Amino acid sequence: MGWPLGQIERELDQFTLKAWVRHGDTEQLIQDGTAGQLLPPSYWLKELGDRLVPGTVLLSGTIPMIAGVDQFADAWRVELTDPRGLTSRVVYTVEQLAPAWE
Repeated sequence: MGWPLGQIERELDQFTLKAWVRHGDTEQLIQDGTAGQLLPPSYWLKELGDRLVPGTVLLSGTIPMIAGVDQFADAWRVELTDPRGLTSRVVYTVEQLAPAWE
C-alpha cells in the first residue's frame, strides 16, 4: 500500500510510526512517534532540487528509540498508520553473520 504525497502532504505529520523488536519469544516496543518528528518531504525536495531524478531513493533519519531497549534484535516489526487508521506493516528477521575473523 502506498500514499501519494500530493494526497496526504497536509496530514503527514499526523501519521504514526511504531516499531517493535523481538528477542526470542519476547517483543518490545522500541519506537512510538509521528512523522511530524521527521523533516518533511518538502524540505528534501527543496534541499536536493535537481539532484532528485526518477529512481532516486532517499534514506532519512528515524524517530527516537525508547531508551534501554536493545535494538540488536532477532526480528523487527514496523507500522506506519494514517489518521484514518489505514496501516502499512513490515516484519523482518535478522540473520547474524559470522565474525569476519573466523
